This record gives sequence, C-alpha cells and structure tokens, in this order.
Amino acid sequence: MKFFKNKKGASLQSLYPSIMAFIMVAILLGIGLVVLNAFMSTTSVSGTTAETAINDTINALADFPDWFPIIVVVIAAAIIIGIVIRGFSGGNRL
Repeated sequence: MKFFKNKKGASLQSLYPSIMAFIMVAILLGIGLVVLNAFMSTTSVSGTTAETAINDTINALADFPDWFPIIVVVIAAAIIIGIVIRGFSGGNRL
C-alpha cells in the first residue's frame, strides 16, 4: 500500500480539511432545510406528490443533525489521542 508507506501519523494540520468539510456540510444542510421549509410554506402544493416528496426529503435530512455531536466528539478525541501519543513518544515516531 503506497498510500501509507511514508505516513508518520495524523497531525493537526491534516485534520483541517475534514473539519472544514464538516462545517460546510452542516451549513449546507441547515440552509437546505430552511429552503425546503420555506418552499413548502409558500407554495400551494397541498395533497400532491410534490408535497409528499418535500416532506419525505425534510424528514430524511432531519436525521443528520442528530449525528453532528457524535462526529465532533470523535474528531476531538482523535486530536487529543494524537497529542497524547506524540507527547509520550517524545516527538519520535516509530
């Protein structure tokens, strides 16, 4: 596996893209839910297939914010574990 050949472990700089992606997903999800809710309340699509589709989409997207605190805790734990391992190894990696 060439990808892991010269890796020395995760650093704080390598977590930056994943944190930025997480923030962007959270923002886009929030905006998407607001737009869908506003679209549902301003249109007169009651009792149609469109209303059912919008409600199904809102219900499906509403499950994702429940996972955000867990993802934040996992990212924070990865940072702390990385710092502790680096501290105990004296800065030298195996």
